[in-house]
Amino acid sequence: MPQDSATPSPSIPAETPSPAEDTAAPTLGRDFRIHLGTVALNAMAGGILMAGVPLVAATLTDSPQEISIISAATQLPALIGILAGLVVDRTDRRRLRLITMGARTGLVFGATAVALTGNLTVWALAVLMLLYALGGVFIAAANSAMVPQVAPRPLLATANSRIQGATFVFEDIVGAPIAAVLVLAGSFWIFGVPGLFGILAVLLLWSGLRGRSFRAPQEEPGADDHTRGIIKAARDIREGLRFILTHRVLRPIFTMSLVANFASAAYFAVFVLWMTGPDSPIGVPAEVFPLYFTVMAVGAVTATLTISQLLKLLPDFPLMMIGFWCMPFLLIIQVIWPGPWVMVVVMLLLGYSLTVGNVIAMTLAQKLVPGRMLGRFSGTAQTFSSGLAPVGALAGGLVAEVFGFAVLHIAVAAVLGAALMYPILTVRQRDVDALEVDQ
Repeated sequence: MPQDSATPSPSIPAETPSPAEDTAAPTLGRDFRIHLGTVALNAMAGGILMAGVPLVAATLTDSPQEISIISAATQLPALIGILAGLVVDRTDRRRLRLITMGARTGLVFGATAVALTGNLTVWALAVLMLLYALGGVFIAAANSAMVPQVAPRPLLATANSRIQGATFVFEDIVGAPIAAVLVLAGSFWIFGVPGLFGILAVLLLWSGLRGRSFRAPQEEPGADDHTRGIIKAARDIREGLRFILTHRVLRPIFTMSLVANFASAAYFAVFVLWMTGPDSPIGVPAEVFPLYFTVMAVGAVTATLTISQLLKLLPDFPLMMIGFWCMPFLLIIQVIWPGPWVMVVVMLLLGYSLTVGNVIAMTLAQKLVPGRMLGRFSGTAQTFSSGLAPVGALAGGLVAEVFGFAVLHIAVAAVLGAALMYPILTVRQRDVDALEVDQ
């Protein structure tokens, strides 16, 4: 895919490529490696904070309700995903990332100073995570929208899988264990170390992709100069929503994602009670519980390393649906044979299959959505998916409380199965191929 440049190149006759140039396979080059490096550094910082802040909060209060304020604050900014997507489509994506990453770095260093003075409170931690997650919404939308600008189109699936793999490795496998060590060294390290990683990410992005423009492609060059303001913003949002709701491939996938995220939130909201405690069905010790998420991350990373090979065996849409269909079956398996080692296998396969589905879904979006609208699409999907997650979590807690975990898991599997049937019955691979954009 052609790269955006800071200054337009003069129009000159193209040279006839040599046979070697014509047949050379595309590769992920330096620009993508820079992009991947910044994603990894941000994931490391985020992983330390996401795992460490609740541990710090636990030293300040033993009230689950107070600690839940931090979780709610972390999820709340996702509701402005549409706005973030709009901003991403109307600005230079690299510049937006630099500004937001710099602001988050300053934020965590400010928290470090507060921790050193001994004035940390649960509410201070909630505000910190609210603002940090707010920046993360814009960074995530810009990260996704930049992938087609730094990676060749034939390698989008490979690029996305590597980004997903780096995120899982540095956030869940590396970042979380580091957080446990840093808490023992002092709570201020929980904020100071992510700040250092934030500085490295800013420097890498600033120096590695200098002199390049990463603005979204526009239908009419210069149109933004005359149509800025609230009316233009509202029109862009409506355009993004209309594109999704009228697209015969994206509409079923989008609807499936909404319902699936609702059901997944219901499952994971009470997952800790399913796994730990003397009266839990699985009964693993509390200190062993985090290792199950490490196992899930291992499955996810394995998926990112094998998706390219899987795509040689199956087209992308059927492969995505197979990945998502594994979750209902895995939920039923753990109800029929509950046990610690069964859950190890379940978490490994769950991490693998969901990552396959998510990576392919992201790749399909990048193939089917025009480049100028990628930010809006990503933001819209994030807003609606995250908006239903708190409702799903509450519903999961209610069902588990009244009817028990087995009923909850079977109900979640049934809801997932119903959601997955919609795209299966309405979409074919030929539809995906026919609607792929060439932008």
